[in-house]
Amino acid sequence: MHSILNHVRNWPAGARAALLLAVAAAVVIALFFYGRIPQIAGYNNFADTRSWWWLPNAQNVLSNLPFLLVGLWGLRRLPRFIISTRFERVVWAGFLLGVLLTFFGSAYYHWQPDNLRLVWDRLPITLSFICLFAAVLAERVSARLAAWSLLPMLVYAVASVIYWYLSETWGRGDLRPYILVQLLPLLLIPLLLLLHPPRYSHGWALLLVAGWYVLAKMFEVMDSTVYQFGGIVSGHAIKHLLAAVATVQVAWMLHRRRLHRPDRRMG
Repeated sequence: MHSILNHVRNWPAGARAALLLAVAAAVVIALFFYGRIPQIAGYNNFADTRSWWWLPNAQNVLSNLPFLLVGLWGLRRLPRFIISTRFERVVWAGFLLGVLLTFFGSAYYHWQPDNLRLVWDRLPITLSFICLFAAVLAERVSARLAAWSLLPMLVYAVASVIYWYLSETWGRGDLRPYILVQLLPLLLIPLLLLLHPPRYSHGWALLLVAGWYVLAKMFEVMDSTVYQFGGIVSGHAIKHLLAAVATVQVAWMLHRRRLHRPDRRMG
């Protein structure tokens, strides 16, 4: 396995970049020709609507608490993490801030779910996804490239959420641009890990992050099915917890990793 990795990582830089661009282009083209993807009818109607005292939809609200804890802990520990460039420190701070804000955005949405509140749920999620991708791009390819692409990616991510909301209000809902914000990092980050050598240890933890998040999305789809088993917890609440585990995995990686080689291309 080690020899295979070394062989792939010794490919010409142009070949590795072409593979990444080809995968991204294939996904974009496939979604374009697939056509509009509206939000599932009744998306805002969750299986578990029980209130606890004064708190409506209590489980779906309170299951966001781990995001608050991880975000606060990570931002507090950030100066102690092994990070070799200023840009990487900025995007890791952006990732952790997005995790922290996800608590507020998701809790606000689940308090009284509707499409307008869902905008504030999705915006911090896009911040975390883009900053995570930029951090991996900076480590594995170039901090300078990641820095130049960060602002356009963030603008696109915010625009994708706004476009989705407007398209829903126009009766022509289309999630495709927003789907790309999550789908492309999930596909490209493992490729970046494969194609480019690491500057830090514990990079393999990002594969677990992707696995936790995919599992979380599966439970999101099975919201009602899970809730029917005893009526104790819903699939959506479990989705929040599993997505939070993914952020814990990232924080654990930052806490444990060590520097293999510095990046002298950008301070």
